[in-house]
Amino acid sequence: MSIFAEKWTGTFCYIVSENLRKHFGDEIIEKYTDEDFVAFLAYMKYAKTHNLKENPNDIEYLKNILPEFMAQLKKRTDLLKKFDITLK
Repeated sequence: MSIFAEKWTGTFCYIVSENLRKHFGDEIIEKYTDEDFVAFLAYMKYAKTHNLKENPNDIEYLKNILPEFMAQLKKRTDLLKKFDITLK
């Protein structure tokens, strides 16, 4: 989920969304895994360290999955603390 990318140039960090699972024919799960959160938090840490800003176009593109992902992530205080990231 490359919300900090300035352009669609890759390398991308992604989360396993409903659309991605449908594309590959996988079962849809309601909750994200630790692996999803750890990958995203590492990406957020990189973005913060390199002063990358959110890309409004990417946030718009991900608007269907971003709120639920972030809501679940906010409950993972153990991982947020480990990566030293504070969410508003």
